[in-house]
Amino acid sequence: MRTPPVPTCAFFVTIATLISCAGSDLPLTGGSDPTTGSILVIAQTGGVGTDTDGYLVQLDGATQGAIGENVPVVLTGLTADEHTLALEGVVPFCAVEGGPARTVAVPAGDTAVVSFTISCRATGRIDVAVSTSGGTPDLDGYSVIVDGVLGPQIDPNGALSVPDVPAGTHAVSLSGLAFNCQVSDPNPQNGSVTTGAATPMRFAVSCRALAPWTPVVQAWARGTDEYHGQWDLFAVELESGAVTGLTQTPDHSEESPELSPDRTQVAFMRNDDWDPRVGVINVDGTGLRWLFVGGAGSPTWSPDGSKLAFGRGSLYVINADGTGGETLGPYREARWSPDGTRFAAIGGPDDWNPDIWIVPADGGPQVNLTRSASPETEAVWSPDGRQLAFTRRTMRGQYGPGYYEDVWVMNANSLYQRRLTSSSGAPDYAGARRPRWSPDGKLVMFESSSLGYNEDIYTIRPDGTGLLNLTNTPDLSESGAEWSPDGTKILFRSEGEVSVLGGGVFIMNADGSGRVQL
Repeated sequence: MRTPPVPTCAFFVTIATLISCAGSDLPLTGGSDPTTGSILVIAQTGGVGTDTDGYLVQLDGATQGAIGENVPVVLTGLTADEHTLALEGVVPFCAVEGGPARTVAVPAGDTAVVSFTISCRATGRIDVAVSTSGGTPDLDGYSVIVDGVLGPQIDPNGALSVPDVPAGTHAVSLSGLAFNCQVSDPNPQNGSVTTGAATPMRFAVSCRALAPWTPVVQAWARGTDEYHGQWDLFAVELESGAVTGLTQTPDHSEESPELSPDRTQVAFMRNDDWDPRVGVINVDGTGLRWLFVGGAGSPTWSPDGSKLAFGRGSLYVINADGTGGETLGPYREARWSPDGTRFAAIGGPDDWNPDIWIVPADGGPQVNLTRSASPETEAVWSPDGRQLAFTRRTMRGQYGPGYYEDVWVMNANSLYQRRLTSSSGAPDYAGARRPRWSPDGKLVMFESSSLGYNEDIYTIRPDGTGLLNLTNTPDLSESGAEWSPDGTKILFRSEGEVSVLGGGVFIMNADGSGRVQL
């Protein structure tokens, strides 16, 4: 901004100068001469950043003096006619709404008021780039955090821009890394953002290789006839096709296997009226140990593999070696958030109408997310921890027991609930259920039967588009579907009428092709 000439009290004054020259009771009029008038000029600045040296006021092409931010000035002794008033010295990142020039009709013996509104955007952008190396990358990528505020998601080897960042120094970090990955560069990084410019920030992530994926399946072991038998667990080595029986107990059923995050162990429950318990066994069949005995539900691993959670009339958490033990509330089942800090739990005070609750793993305040008149039966986190997919039962009548089920998604703060399926035409107790996110978070897999039997496996995008029936086998019922860790395969059970495919445990590509019986 140019340095203006020093104004005189007679022609260009701020309000404070005007008062000191003419007294505090001076009216805003054109003065004693009824043939002249005045202009009161106001400049109001908003937005991000300010023009620190203010602006210049120009009248009819001649610079009159400076005006500060939100400090009015008065031009006096003006002829009663039309004049052109303008602001000069506006920095490039600020703009005058309606333009910097005004045509002003100055009234004789009175004052015209002109207000300029200046909007500033003293911002730049941060360009974030990530490179990931190692044997087992984090497929869903990472969350970008700017000054402690959750930002966009970035791919494992991706780049993105964070726009409209105020000029100044900012801290940028990555979060949401898998337990086997770490940031090699400083995390967070501090960078200086300049108005109108891009500030690059680069992160390098290294991920250690995990053990090969060995699917663990729950399969029916037939007893003396078709009416007798039990569920047993089997580990399948995909390359060789070798099958290892992990549990072969004719008098008991072992169910709900879940592979540990490092893929070396399996947690499961023994479903027995007299001896229910939670156990862990290595995928090679060695090292069986019972961690909890007495009324336990399906166990689930914490993301780092250090703890297990399961229902036992309430949500119960123990260390992976069986020590410790903490009760977190009246929940029948729960899933850890990807960062291990929270649970999405099913239950609450109403056993007949369970809701989805967010339960902090450290025992903090618990929040009911759904508060729905329809019960929810399960909820699973998206890999980035920002959304939940869940099953909701819609009761058909106030007094009847019948219901149908649909798969929904919502933000993890309960906003923007969206129904992905529509099963209102399905028979009682049928519909869509058991959602499972793909490892990259781009698809939701679920099982559905519009007829009440012979379920098929589907995928759909979280926005409700791209519905695809992966199995489409009218004579078979597929269930228990799980993604491979790399998202390229789906493991499932197939049961039902005799067909060319037969029954048993299968694996297929993520698009439904390449179906192979194990």
